[in-house]
Amino acid sequence: MASSAEGLASYFSVIALSAAVLATGAFFQFQERPPTPPSESAAARAARGDDDVDNFLVTARKLLATPGFLPPLIAFVASIGVSNVVSAFIEETLKEAGFLSQGTIDVVGAGFQAAIVIGGIVLGGLVDRTKQYKQVTLFCFAGSVLLLLPLVPSDMPKPLVVVSLLGLGALIGPVQPINAELAVEVAYPADENSIEALQQLCGNLFSALLVPIAELAAHNELRVPGQHAALHADTVLLGLVALGALGYFSTFDATLKRSALDCDAAATADGNVEVSGCDAVFVDDRDNK
Repeated sequence: MASSAEGLASYFSVIALSAAVLATGAFFQFQERPPTPPSESAAARAARGDDDVDNFLVTARKLLATPGFLPPLIAFVASIGVSNVVSAFIEETLKEAGFLSQGTIDVVGAGFQAAIVIGGIVLGGLVDRTKQYKQVTLFCFAGSVLLLLPLVPSDMPKPLVVVSLLGLGALIGPVQPINAELAVEVAYPADENSIEALQQLCGNLFSALLVPIAELAAHNELRVPGQHAALHADTVLLGLVALGALGYFSTFDATLKRSALDCDAAATADGNVEVSGCDAVFVDDRDNK
């Protein structure tokens, strides 16, 4: 729809109409909170009367000063930056790789977005059960750096480019929901909505800056001495972003406060800690103590 001025106008009309319908439904049905707390930690926070929150700027300053909050924020920002830039220039990437059919390009682009969703479901579900936020995030960034490599030279085989794009979506996309949850874990009992708002704000601002920089870099190629293939500077830039996030996130070391509270409550109620993910939480907690 966005391939022409008329199609773009239709695209915006669909968005406007859908948003109006959803906003109307939310206005009449939205509730302040669920009828019962969704977790032990939420119940404890409600019992303490912690529902009141500061304004966004005050909350943002408190969150940024919270130990362990910056690594998931950086991971979230890097993930949304890389995925947005790849989405923005995926057509140019595929044409450079030799894809001439617009239908094929559209399908691969849709596949990239679908891979982000599927990866989030699979890896997000794994982290929900195991609480292995750090290990999975490091794996996603390391895999993303490797999958960006086939997109760098200009003479890679077409199937390898497609597989790399789909794999990249399946790994870089889940970093966002996983680290949104991790930020909530380390900043508990901070307001979850404020945490998500801060992450989205930083991520979108970073993307807004990264896209034009990547566009400028796309017009440049890096020549490797003795090699015929050229390296696309924009893809190299994305690799450096992912690699930098990998290095910084590897320093993450903080207690999962919300999970520890949930597991404490479950252990008190059941007399054991055989609750999904609780063994890892308690082991880490004992080590810290």
